[in-house]
Amino acid sequence: MVFLLEYKLESPIRVWPHHFDLGIYASIKNGLDFGAGLAIADTLVDGLYFYACGWKEGKSIPTKGFDSLSKGEWRSDWDGATLKSEGLNAETGTLFLTECRTHYLK
Repeated sequence: MVFLLEYKLESPIRVWPHHFDLGIYASIKNGLDFGAGLAIADTLVDGLYFYACGWKEGKSIPTKGFDSLSKGEWRSDWDGATLKSEGLNAETGTLFLTECRTHYLK
């Protein structure tokens, strides 16, 4: 919620029924959309994790070649980033989302 307020983004909190993750989906600039949330363990991460992804005109934005994140990682098996939730605090979670947003805006 801090992330949404800080960047003046509007999104309802959603539950995605295909995976039961809890997240947001907001328009951030000129047809660029940003999705983020908390997901249950799956084939990407063994345990609860946060994720972020970018979309431009309905298509996922490839992350190959993006600079590394200080927290979390860009995925080679999915166009997005993940951050394990274990031991995470609000400041680190917000940093993760902010860094991801910045990369997608470049």
